[in-house]
Amino acid sequence: CDHHSVDFNAIDFVFNEHRVPAEQSPDEMQMEDGDEIDAILYDQSRRIVLKVAGQ
Repeated sequence: CDHHSVDFNAIDFVFNEHRVPAEQSPDEMQMEDGDEIDAILYDQSRRIVLKVAGQ
């Protein structure tokens, strides 16, 4: 977020069509290697996809 000067509060993180709470860990979400979390910026025309390399 700092690299792109984006307000962290303007981003929703989504995994398996559900919003990801900040306090939830990959283990709690039952994520596996290669799973993706979508970072959705509602006030900008960008979309960032983050990849999980390991738990």
